[in-house]
Formats: sequence, structure tokens, C-alpha cells
Amino acid sequence: MKKFVAKISLFSAILVFVIIILVILFSIKVEKRTFGNWNTESNLLILKPNTHYDLIFDGNSHSRNFSRHQNHKRVENILNKKILNIGRSGSLGGLNENLFYLQYFYDKGVTADTLILNIFSQMLYNKNNNLISNAFVDEPFKIDFFYKYAIFKYGQNKPLKLFYYLRSKLSFSWLKTKPLQDTGKFYYLDSINHQAIKEGFKAAYPNGIDTPSFVHNEIVIEQIIKTAQAHGTTVIFITTPTLFGHWPYHNDVVSLMQRMHKKYGTHYYDFALAINDPHFYYDHHHLNTPGVVYFVKNFLKPALNENDTSYLVF
Repeated sequence: MKKFVAKISLFSAILVFVIIILVILFSIKVEKRTFGNWNTESNLLILKPNTHYDLIFDGNSHSRNFSRHQNHKRVENILNKKILNIGRSGSLGGLNENLFYLQYFYDKGVTADTLILNIFSQMLYNKNNNLISNAFVDEPFKIDFFYKYAIFKYGQNKPLKLFYYLRSKLSFSWLKTKPLQDTGKFYYLDSINHQAIKEGFKAAYPNGIDTPSFVHNEIVIEQIIKTAQAHGTTVIFITTPTLFGHWPYHNDVVSLMQRMHKKYGTHYYDFALAINDPHFYYDHHHLNTPGVVYFVKNFLKPALNENDTSYLVF
């Protein structure tokens, strides 16, 4: 019996070793392709250690939108700043991951003058954002990334996330990962669909006011601020424009931002009402490429240059 157990243990160890070697080799194959912040949703594929940036965008898809569809280059040109975008789609994680990526990039020697994190109530009340198991399926396998998330204090659903992270590297879809070729998002809405907005809110807030999730995410927000400030980075929060105005429970966000301002001196710009033309959106709360250009040029740039404080709340 002891010999059988020993053989099984040895076989298991060899199998794990082979799997790790394979995922590393498959990751290296993909990494050899030319990726930029503007043609991939991955963060690790564009990581350049020991690099300084003027500005880091963090948050969910509304942050990532400043880089998607070749928008990255457009935004850099308008702001005249070197930009890193580590925002993640809401289908690939929540504020936990926003904090983790920020810590990981700092650990790699990345520095920045300013961090902009978009914030609105759905990110705080929807606990599913932090539980999504496929959070890292588009990332190349890195042993230190795997280990650091395994011991990450604020990680949730870690076993499944790490399992899918590992398993995804053995898929044909991963091996076929290439830089995205689109040059812009030019689709636009003709009008506002109030029924679609109503249905969207139902999906965005499946548990309504989920107080435990809010409490957890407020702690994570504080850790993001502390992490950034410890590395000499100024923190700014923004709420990006929508066609429906403010998200539900917006007052809770305002209260949170006020607390952060008092404790850490952070600033909050509320641009939710800034743009009401459907032609600048591809859905009711995501700007298309013309919308991103218009917003950055007319609202974000003046705010960052402190020429316009119209949308500054705290």
C-alpha cells in the first residue's frame, strides 16, 4: 500500500510539473507577439518593469475604454502624457483585482505621477464582480503572479480563479491570442432606450444594497489609495459619463468619496452628467471612440490641468 501511495504521489508530482512547464511554454509563445495597451485586454502582456508613467488608469471597463479600440494613443496625444491602463472589464474582476494589479505593477518597478480610478455604485454593491472565476484567463502564466494572488489578502474565490488561470493556458483559444486589429469603436446609439436602462440596472444590482460588499470594497478602496500614495502617486477618482445620469445609490458614492478626501486628500470628479448625446455612446454608459476623444479633450484634460473645476466634488 505504501508503495502504491508513493507511486501515485510521484506520478501526481510529475504531472503537475509537466503542466506547469506546458503553461509556461504556451505563455511564452503568445508573449512573443507584439502587444500594446491599445490592442489587448491583458495587463501582463503589456507589462514593462521599471517604467515611469505620467498617468495610470485603473478600474473597470469604463477605465479600459480609454485604451480599447486604439483609444490609448488618442488619449495619450490629447493629454500629452505617457499612460498605462490596467483597468479590467467587470466580467474579469472587481476592485480586489484593481488593487492586486496595482500592487503587482508597483512590485515590478512601475511608477506613476497620477492614478485615475473610475468609481460608481455598481462596483461597490455587486459582490459578483469580486467572485468571477475567469479573472485571469487572458493573462500569460507567471509563477510570481500566481503565488502573489494565492496569498493576496483581499482575494475572493481564489482557488477557482487560480485553477482557471492555469487551465486556460492549455486551451487553443489562448494559443491563438493575437493583438486586436480594430482601429476604433464607431457604432453609436440613435436614442435612449429607457427599458434597456431599467433592465441593465436589474443586472447591475442583483442584490440591491448589499452592505457587506460595500464595506469590503470601501476597505479595498482605502488600500488602493494607501498603495498608490506610498509609491508617490496622486489619486483621483472619476465617474465617467452616462446617458441616464447618475447610477442608483449615487449618494453612497459621494459619501465614500468625501470620507476618502478627508482621510487621504484624494479628489473626486463626477462627470456622470457631462455628455447627453447618444451619438457619443455605444451603449448607455460606455463612450464610443468619438465619445472618448470628446470627453478627454473637453472634460478630463481641463480637469487634470486644473483649468476647470466644474466637475470637482471634493
